[in-house]
Amino acid sequence: MSAAELRQWLALAATPLLGPLCTLWPAFRDRVLGNPRFLLVLAVEEVIGCTAKTIAEYRVRKEDFWKVRLAAASTNDWPDLMHLACL
Repeated sequence: MSAAELRQWLALAATPLLGPLCTLWPAFRDRVLGNPRFLLVLAVEEVIGCTAKTIAEYRVRKEDFWKVRLAAASTNDWPDLMHLACL
C-alpha cells in the first residue's frame, strides 16, 4: 500500500458514515477506494432506476397508480415502505 492509498484510507475511515461501512464490508471499502466517485455513481444509478420503475408502474396502472401507492403507504409494513421508496 502506497502512502497516498494509506492517506485515502485514513480519510475514509474518519468519515462518520463511510468509516464503519468500510470497516464492516471490505468489498465496499475496496470499491470506494478504487473509485472515489463510486457513491455518486451509485446514487445516479438508483435515481435513474427508481424513476424508470415509477414511469413503468404509472404506464401500467394509470388511474390506479395513486390508489395503490397510497394504500401501500398507509400500512406500517417495512417491506411495503421500502418498495415505496423506489416507486
